[in-house]
Amino acid sequence: RVHKVLANVFHHLKDERSAMKYLLKALWLQPKDPSALNDIGHLLALQHQYDEARTRFEQAKRVNPLFAQADISLAALYLTVGQYEDAMKFRARAERLDPQSAPMDFVVGLAEQFGAKFGTKVRGDGAGKVAMQARAKDDKTDNDN
Repeated sequence: RVHKVLANVFHHLKDERSAMKYLLKALWLQPKDPSALNDIGHLLALQHQYDEARTRFEQAKRVNPLFAQADISLAALYLTVGQYEDAMKFRARAERLDPQSAPMDFVVGLAEQFGAKFGTKVRGDGAGKVAMQARAKDDKTDNDN
């Protein structure tokens, strides 16, 4: 637990290398910790190492299929790289697991942290359009089922 707290402190201090070091230590101590796997994926995504991040998010899901945060992370990652259908699939899965866990604005915000560009820096403009399109597509998928 202390390693994850230290990783969080270093992350907030923008010392991603130290944050990763402590997350890896936490994972070494508890190899089946979905939260640590997800947090490692988050740091990798921030460094634009998307394939490695996806691998960690998927590992977190394998360890605990009910861990909705991994689905949110995957949704944000796929949104970041422009795979909107996959993004909506994972967001919907997270929402089914925990209805309060996956508001579209949160997923869009996380994708922006990962490096997604939605037209302008103003979240309400470019990101809002993507969110609205994604919501509409998600609503259509829900209605089709």
